[in-house]
Amino acid sequence: MALPTPMRYRPADEQICRTLREGRNLATNIADETDLSRQYVSDRLGELAQAGHIENLGSGLYELEDEPNWSEVLEE
Repeated sequence: MALPTPMRYRPADEQICRTLREGRNLATNIADETDLSRQYVSDRLGELAQAGHIENLGSGLYELEDEPNWSEVLEE
C-alpha cells in the first residue's frame, strides 16, 4: 500500500484560508475575492480538505478547520 503524498502548500492556499477566516464561504466567492480562477480554487479546496485544514460542508460551501502555520509550510 502506497503512502499518501505529502501536501505541497502554495501561496494561494494561504489566500484561500485567509478568506475562510472570515467564515464559511463558497468556492465561487473565494475565487472572486482572491482573483484566482474558480477551477484552481476548487482544486486547492479539495487538497486542503483532504489534508484536514478545511471542511467541505456540501453544495460548494467550505469552512476553515485547522489552518497551517504558513511560515513553516511555505517554501521561501
